[in-house]
Amino acid sequence: MTAPPPPRSHDRRIPCLDGIRAVSISCVIFAHAVHASSAGGWFLYAARLGTLGVHVFFVLSGYLITTLLLQEYEKTNDVSVRGFMWRRITRILPAYAVYLMVVWATVPAPPDARWWPALTYTSNVFGTRWWETGHTWSLSVEEQFYLTWPLIFSLGPRRAGWVALLVFASSPILRAILFLVTREGALGLSWNHDLIAAGALLAIACPRGFAFRWSAAAPIAAVVVAITLSGSTRWLFATNVAIGISVEAIAIATSLAWCLARPQSRIGRVLDWRPIRALGIVSYSLYLWQQLFLHPQAPLPLWSGVLAALGAATASYWFVERPGLSMRRALPRWYRMLRFNFGRISALEES
Repeated sequence: MTAPPPPRSHDRRIPCLDGIRAVSISCVIFAHAVHASSAGGWFLYAARLGTLGVHVFFVLSGYLITTLLLQEYEKTNDVSVRGFMWRRITRILPAYAVYLMVVWATVPAPPDARWWPALTYTSNVFGTRWWETGHTWSLSVEEQFYLTWPLIFSLGPRRAGWVALLVFASSPILRAILFLVTREGALGLSWNHDLIAAGALLAIACPRGFAFRWSAAAPIAAVVVAITLSGSTRWLFATNVAIGISVEAIAIATSLAWCLARPQSRIGRVLDWRPIRALGIVSYSLYLWQQLFLHPQAPLPLWSGVLAALGAATASYWFVERPGLSMRRALPRWYRMLRFNFGRISALEES
């Protein structure tokens, strides 16, 4: 194992990350496309591949958010929780609000649909009972992370690292308890905070990743675990709850670390290829909008639905996400005094 060279101070975009986002959202799109095409024999495996894509997003989120907090802590020896929350609001909320308003205005809700879990970011616990808002469970996990992690991190990186390690170690136990008590698999699987904790631990322990000899071992392991534990039998499900997700977390974090350490490798150059990076940049909006166009009973043909989702995501990025980010510059003077570079929108802060 070799340590990577230190990052240059002016390098504000982390190589490969947008490409990894593109791979993740492609897994989700593929899974929903298989579902929409009614390819029943492949659906279970495609669904697990889509779940793997969401898991990659969780690990990336843990890494990126912790990296931002580390940068702030190194500059100020503190963390501005209010500043962090404002950056997250301007990054996440505009596109999310527009999507929910469009769904509310254009799609008839089923009789048992519930809006309040999506509006309160609690759909990972309560569920919305509606396809168009069903994917908000993962956004709820992210938002709960945003609300708690800065408070924990304000105690210092070392203590935050111990908390992340505790979360990683205890998550399989908590998942098993949730499943045994509720007998509801979805609720047990919604506790996947060990994925976010794995990314946070990577940022704290090894900010720019590490290089190791077997470059393909970790991503292959992540896919193998995801597909192997995709069966519907009870023992496979129990194995996935107990250890599968944590093994995926380690494999994804290891893959991320390798990419961070070797951005000039062939894999790194592919991930940083401009078209792939462009897909990764709009991945948040694409994750929102694909749910509307890749419905199992959607009237659009499959490829039309994919293209419509890409068009809506591109429009959302340029006309909703970017203006939302620029709101940081429009703050009153007294609020601009909050720490850590509100005036400039960096590539990291767009994550």
